Amino acid sequence: MRKSYTSFEQINHDLQILRIEREIHYQKINMALEQLKEETAPQNIIKNTLGSAGSLLRNSGGVQTLLVTSILKYFIRKFRK
Repeated sequence: MRKSYTSFEQINHDLQILRIEREIHYQKINMALEQLKEETAPQNIIKNTLGSAGSLLRNSGGVQTLLVTSILKYFIRKFRK
């Protein structure tokens, strides 16, 4: 549906609103890009990966048991030789 204008003031008002909305969207895109850059920085990727692995180990008894068993087997084989 087309909007009908009766004066140039109405047109200018709507144009001003559109400019402000465009600037808001532009700033949101810039913020999202900065956040993406920060999240994909090598130190943050390593930190997030280690944090995820740590929480997985803390919350899973089965994984802890498997890990401890594997480490013990490794040391037993190493000392038998």
